[in-house]
Amino acid sequence: MVDTLHIEGNKLLDQYGRSRILRGANIMDWEWKYSWRQSPVHELNSIPVLCGKPADGGWGANLVQFGVHSGPINRGEEKYMSGLHALANKCADYDTYILFSYRAQEPNGTISTGVDAAAAFAMETLATHMITRTNVLYGCAVEPHDITWSMLRPQLERCADAIWRADPAAVVFVTGTNWGRYVHHALTDPVQRSGI
Repeated sequence: MVDTLHIEGNKLLDQYGRSRILRGANIMDWEWKYSWRQSPVHELNSIPVLCGKPADGGWGANLVQFGVHSGPINRGEEKYMSGLHALANKCADYDTYILFSYRAQEPNGTISTGVDAAAAFAMETLATHMITRTNVLYGCAVEPHDITWSMLRPQLERCADAIWRADPAAVVFVTGTNWGRYVHHALTDPVQRSGI
């Protein structure tokens, strides 16, 4: 079983109080093939390579990021939800965390500029489905862009609140503006939530 993580101040800790560092990669292929592919085959085949032990030919990562979509989650599409559970299961097989980060309304659609109400609801729904999994983490947005920090910050806070309604112990990540690259705004205008 993967260690349970939580945030204390600005530290990511496990259940024993040990500081943890996550290293991994974003794996995306189903994004463009969802309409015709039943499951995230490429991602499922990539996880053993990315997260396997170096002695076994793996890269030794302990984190996989996967961008999720509000449309199929909010519609309750069985194929989509089954795929997300399969990814979480495969990561757990390798003692790896999976970071489900909101990306867009639909697979192979335009990346969202921010985090709207439908996205926050989808992340809350996803957290409800994944509540028993210790290896699932949440990202409120993967690449927000064409939005100011003063507009994005409250959206991130509402998304975090939605996730915590479903799972008060969830570990939630937020990002910056300009496709997630500009995080310096948070130094002078930090997110108004603890545990992020």
